[in-house]
Amino acid sequence: MSAISFVFTIAYVAKMLGEDEGWLHDLSIDMFPEDGCLHVYTGEDDGITAFTDDGIENLKHIIANMRADGRAPRRTAPTEWPSPRYSPEAYPTPIRAASSPARHSLAC
Repeated sequence: MSAISFVFTIAYVAKMLGEDEGWLHDLSIDMFPEDGCLHVYTGEDDGITAFTDDGIENLKHIIANMRADGRAPRRTAPTEWPSPRYSPEAYPTPIRAASSPARHSLAC
């Protein structure tokens, strides 16, 4: 098992899944750290709920079960988010500086 290197805030997960953040918070109350649900403290009494990758998968299963039982609110449209992982595909192609010469190949 690898160490957790990042988490997703509940607001981010709600937008990503197209679900109501308040409802996800209600569902997360019964989740524990071993389920991938963490509480991140932002101040003395302030904090936010966050999920690991496994936590999001567990949350998806809980949501599916709630929908199957007819106990889920209407979904909103999910938002497409770029991958937060550090990969070459996560960043746009670098733009050459204006002072660098443009290389063109002209066929005659």
